[in-house]
Formats: sequence, structure tokens, C-alpha cells
Amino acid sequence: MNLEQEMTLDLHDIFEAIRKRLWIIISITIACVVLSGVLSFFVIKPTYEAKVSIIIGKPPATEEGSKVDYNDVMMYQKLVKTYSQIAKSRSVAEKTLTKLGSTITPEDFLKKITVTPQLIHR
Repeated sequence: MNLEQEMTLDLHDIFEAIRKRLWIIISITIACVVLSGVLSFFVIKPTYEAKVSIIIGKPPATEEGSKVDYNDVMMYQKLVKTYSQIAKSRSVAEKTLTKLGSTITPEDFLKKITVTPQLIHR
């Protein structure tokens, strides 16, 4: 018996085993699809996520006189904190809910959102 006959025999056995149990494979696949469909439509509540990036600062330095100094960095850090607080304000929540046509209250909305200021240094 040479190597080609062994490989063909092994593959033939594998395909034969799959063919014999094909109804089990199909049944399990259909059951999983139906179960995941039922869970996603009737059980799991949808979660929405949005990310926004705001870049604060001067454009990259093109001349020697336009470099960022310590005062600029401190001002940018304060601006990032201020913008984060504005994003979590009641007035922004109300306007957002009005645009979305949502029935959720601004208080509940503010409990569910997260604002994460990130400082990225170049």
C-alpha cells in the first residue's frame, strides 16, 4: 500500500462519516440559528454605541514661532475637561433625545452615557 492510497482511504472515511451524520450536523446548525435569532430579537435589548473624536489645538508647527508651549498644553487640558462636562450636560442630552425622537428621560440618558476625555501627545 502506498501513501496515495492511504490518504484517499482516510479522506473517503471522513467523508463517509460526515455523510452518515449529515442530518445531525444540519439539525444542530438549524437549532443554533433559530436559538440565536430568538435570543437576538426577543431577549437581548439592543445597545447603541457612538464614538466622537474632537481635536483641540494648533495645527502642526510649520514655523519656529508656532510651537506649542506649556501654557498651550494646560489650556488644551482644561478645554478637554470643559468639553467633556458640556457633553454630559442636561441641555445636550435633551437636544440629542429630541433629534432621536426618543422617549427616554434626560436623567436616564445621562446615566447611560460615558464621556472619556483622552489626551494624546504628539
